Amino acid sequence: MKKVHSTGMTFCVIAALAMLCIGNMNAQSSWATYIPPFGDTIGISDIEVVNENVIWAVGVRLGVDDSLYYYGIANETYYAVTADGGATWKKGTVPMGAIPFIGNIAATDAGAAIIIGLDNFANAKSLKTTDGGTTWLPTNTNWDPVASWPDYIHAFTPAKYCVIGDPRDGEFEIYNTYNAGQVWQKVPGANIPDPIAGEFGFNNAGCAVGNTIWFGTNQGRVYRSKNSGISWEAFATPLGSSFGNISFSDENNGLASTGYGFSAGSQMYRTADGGETWTKLTNLPYNGDFLTFGQAAYIPNQPYLVQGLTPGGNLSGPYETWISPDRGDTWQQISSGEMIGWPTFISPKVGWAGEFQQLSHPTRLFKYTGSPLVGLFTPNKLDAEISISPNPASDVARVQVTVSEPTDFLLLLNDASGKLIQNVSLKNTSEFTQTFDLQALPAGVYTLSVSTAKGSAARKFVKNKG
Repeated sequence: MKKVHSTGMTFCVIAALAMLCIGNMNAQSSWATYIPPFGDTIGISDIEVVNENVIWAVGVRLGVDDSLYYYGIANETYYAVTADGGATWKKGTVPMGAIPFIGNIAATDAGAAIIIGLDNFANAKSLKTTDGGTTWLPTNTNWDPVASWPDYIHAFTPAKYCVIGDPRDGEFEIYNTYNAGQVWQKVPGANIPDPIAGEFGFNNAGCAVGNTIWFGTNQGRVYRSKNSGISWEAFATPLGSSFGNISFSDENNGLASTGYGFSAGSQMYRTADGGETWTKLTNLPYNGDFLTFGQAAYIPNQPYLVQGLTPGGNLSGPYETWISPDRGDTWQQISSGEMIGWPTFISPKVGWAGEFQQLSHPTRLFKYTGSPLVGLFTPNKLDAEISISPNPASDVARVQVTVSEPTDFLLLLNDASGKLIQNVSLKNTSEFTQTFDLQALPAGVYTLSVSTAKGSAARKFVKNKG
């Protein structure tokens, strides 16, 4: 069986639920938590954030034992859609078949979406809804019931979609539609670089920005089209068969990484020329010895990345959220406690993620929240008076902050590796003193980040030996 990249969680969500906090009463999670209504756990396949109000998700109920998730008999596929930013949700099943699997979804509003998938790892399908999921009808894509395997679909406009599948008859099977799936035009093989022997794509291992679209393969290659899928180029990455997924912030700057959720030792490579050449990132959290739940998400047209990961097991955690302000050169943990899968952002203020299927509790969905954190996703320097005393410190460090107008704050205390020690939120204040207990911390250099919606500032201090 080919390698499948879609084992996160499915979320079908009831009305907005309470946000979860971590640590003490001052601590703040970066994510608001939603509980799906199924009474069971689901594995996310894809999240589509159309805008701040319209969000779709699809997923599959996975077979599971004590250590392994697998696709087996009695799987069920689901969708959820909200038109009011998560306050209310419509949910239901997707008629993919008796043993269904969902690759991903492309949506353009709260009513229209197309889902690609399979029944019993054959019988490729693309299903369309125009009524928010009440009914799903096949589109006219010419998938072969045995030879075709759809991997990735993207909507450029409400009418224009591109769908990509594994090689069939010696060429990657790619279709375009200009009337929302009524008629699909197959891309001629002459427009697509030939596959390498044994090469195939991965489910949901694609990305699109503007009219440029990419997808990755098990041979570590990235295919790129600059004209919405009409003609294609192929470029090698250093990842080879360990290729996992890709993410781009614009037509030039992107990230490729190893597979996620199954093996440790994550690797990431960066491109600045649209995928033609790649440079390895060498300063990853935990030296790269972690598991991820989907590719790190770019903030569109920004250098900021958001990654959900665990340095432990995918069933046991701990689960953490890390960000990078510089396309992966440096990393900082901002939150813990949430399994952030398929993180998807459309702006510094709007992002969603879903949970990898769990054994111990019903699946959870996460909505990025907390306006002070937005400051970490902007280049703006916070205009504030910030002092830390004493510095060096031994037992405690007192932080004094003053700004001109009352606002909400987020304080992050990180060690030299970026690991989060403590986070604190404060509401509607212009001046405060916050004390951090350092007694249990090893000696070394620590960083305090002070963030509001307007920007952020960082200060380093030294903790002496106790």
